[in-house]
Amino acid sequence: MGSEVFRERLADALAAGDFELHCRIYHHRSFGRLHFFDTLAVDPISRESFIVELLCRAAESETVTEVVGGQLSDLRLGDVVVVYDAAVDLRSPLPPCTLTLQVHRLKLTETWRGLFQKGEDRTGPGGNWKHAFHRPAFHDAIDESYFEELDRRALERQREKRKAKAKGEKQAESEEEASDSPADKAPWTRTREPRAMLQCHMPLAQRLAEYLGGRVLSACSRDRLVLVDAPNAEPSEHFGAVLGEAATSRAAHAPRVPSHLHSIIQRIFFVDAGRKAPSVAEACAQYLAAVFGPVDHAGVGDLWDFLCRQRHIQCFPRELESSLSAAVRASRWAAPGAEAKESPAALALPKGRCDSMVYADGLLWWSTDVPRIIVPEKDQRSVPSGAYWKLLEILDRYRPHSMTRQRLMDLFQGRGCAVDFGASPGGWSFCLATALQIRRVIACDPAAYMHPLVRRLAPEDERDQFLEAFTPEERKDDAKHSRLLAERKEEAETEPKGQISHWRMRAEDALVKMKQRLDAQLPPLALVVCDMNEELEGACQLLYQVFEQKLYEAPCLAVVTFKNTCKSKQEFRRRKSAMLLRLQEEKVLTQVQEIHLFANTRMETTIVGQML
Repeated sequence: MGSEVFRERLADALAAGDFELHCRIYHHRSFGRLHFFDTLAVDPISRESFIVELLCRAAESETVTEVVGGQLSDLRLGDVVVVYDAAVDLRSPLPPCTLTLQVHRLKLTETWRGLFQKGEDRTGPGGNWKHAFHRPAFHDAIDESYFEELDRRALERQREKRKAKAKGEKQAESEEEASDSPADKAPWTRTREPRAMLQCHMPLAQRLAEYLGGRVLSACSRDRLVLVDAPNAEPSEHFGAVLGEAATSRAAHAPRVPSHLHSIIQRIFFVDAGRKAPSVAEACAQYLAAVFGPVDHAGVGDLWDFLCRQRHIQCFPRELESSLSAAVRASRWAAPGAEAKESPAALALPKGRCDSMVYADGLLWWSTDVPRIIVPEKDQRSVPSGAYWKLLEILDRYRPHSMTRQRLMDLFQGRGCAVDFGASPGGWSFCLATALQIRRVIACDPAAYMHPLVRRLAPEDERDQFLEAFTPEERKDDAKHSRLLAERKEEAETEPKGQISHWRMRAEDALVKMKQRLDAQLPPLALVVCDMNEELEGACQLLYQVFEQKLYEAPCLAVVTFKNTCKSKQEFRRRKSAMLLRLQEEKVLTQVQEIHLFANTRMETTIVGQML
């Protein structure tokens, strides 16, 4: 459905005198007594969104625009207005607007600041919502090249400022940072329909969007929404890993969300491109009509209570519940009357299913009978450190030659021996011994401290051998963790776990010890992981020694974290590229992939490969 059809439909509605258009204002400019409002509207037939320019005239002009119950000066960004009387301007509007309406009469029906606040008055100019309205980042059926051009020009101005201030190395770094900005990357194209919106924490929103091939939507709260679209064919691997079968068939069961995305994704809201509206009242009416049908009432007592208890409705942001509950109770479905066509029991949803109402990018997106997915937080008390989740993420994301996760697990799970360089407090070692069930794990670190969970998997005569060397702070942490473990109920050992040995020595000395004990007391290495705070060349030198001394058995999985200890990003990238090229040319590592883990800081990256 194109913009010309939308224009013709509006012109016919105006000629027939049956016209009412809900619009959300997202940009305003004025020239004297002329006011131009760029607004986001939804075609009531095709359900596509368009940008409509409203031309309003202030007092003392030839044709005054009537604002019912207010003035033009009351209109703010993010407010919703209803246009009752207007004329289509035959002139082409400025991009990115689809058409221009010369407005004769409109009414302010919903304010941005009042949208998420509690109380009865939501149409006044006041309000207490602390987050400003942001320009929408996503529209369907709208050419976004105009916004991309604005972003490009803003980026060029920033670059010019950097170049004017920077000299030498600083100038090179500034240009490099500019080249990494999202505006320089391939534009996000909307060739597929929206499928889901993922609620996530703000710091990792952009990284999650890149990982899933999605887009970060404009902000309306401290959390962010990442829009994931539906592929034309089969879902991508990452998309399928997060949304699973429920994303394509909306089955009754919830999809498996990888554990490394716990505490990053909070909720998953399924959306439909044909179910959206600019205002709460319009979205509420569409939603209730879809649930209860074209009846004069719902036939239940407290309609909002029924939606919460029986339909398990979810809102984003949560503050939207106040406005939505008011709209529900004010709707015709909440009015008393005859019985509904279906009994409330027939309309109730089973456990695991819900309805949803999500504000995103100027529109209210509603859905009915979709999977109810609340992603659990990571249980930090059940693991020694956050490094545990890093290794699980690597197993989810490392795909040599399109190898499946199950095939990767079959190759490395239950192997004989693994070494963890820079192990303290033992997060990776614990993951190797439990999740991968490696029979013998060597936790190598000059530090004395290991988490109580790790020490429980050590031989009985080695568990407390370094307690005397703990620092006062480590003693305090150890007592706290030990107390928490004692309070927790002992879980049944449903899976075998490996044994962890703490070698308190430097990595070079540990390699010598391995060489001496190889075959007789120690099987060859099947996994080598390294998370030391070392120069990247130093970390790779350990791989060279394992490779040259034949301390491994093929295939051996190698995981190394490259820390940025360089003076500039440019130097780090140059050294990293040179080291990776050398490792592959000398065939120390094959099937190498660089993965920027969610747990990685901006100053580090993870290299994964195999020794064959």
